[in-house]
Amino acid sequence: MKLGETERVSGEDLCRIGGRFRDKYGLEMDTLTAALLHEVWEIGQRETQSNIENLERVAREMEQLRRAIQPVATDKPWIAFSYGLGRHSWAWTAVLVAGLAVWLHHLRETTTIEYRQARTVVERYPNLVVLEPLVKSANLVERREGTFLEVAPARGKMVSGKNYVVDPARRMEDDAPKILIPLHFK
Repeated sequence: MKLGETERVSGEDLCRIGGRFRDKYGLEMDTLTAALLHEVWEIGQRETQSNIENLERVAREMEQLRRAIQPVATDKPWIAFSYGLGRHSWAWTAVLVAGLAVWLHHLRETTTIEYRQARTVVERYPNLVVLEPLVKSANLVERREGTFLEVAPARGKMVSGKNYVVDPARRMEDDAPKILIPLHFK
């Protein structure tokens, strides 16, 4: 019998219930008491059936959980490490993204500061752009007296900050000396 279904009880069934009660306890039972006893028995059967269905449902769900959770057991450390790394990949990804964000922010801030400093210097010295090749290729010499720019006579290709000429139309003399141009005195 399904849960919630009721069956019709005949008078013969009530006599049988009364007979079992008389056999067991030695007391007479009227039909109303037998009907109430049958009703209590029926409720108990429904409760029992409901409990059995609930237990079966719980057992099915537990079996599904057992199949879903499969522990990994290995004696190889590299496999265990790989499993743990993959299992916690979301955390590693979050750490990498956060680290990258911090690094990019730091890079942006330092680049911005350097850019502002360079812009200030260029604004302060407008000829600096013209003198850039000189600054790049200059041969600086440290002496006891200070820092000097050393330039040699141009004998072939002229390089800004490395060579000098007296007259661009004439060839330099072979014995022309190097010249030291003071930049900073001590």
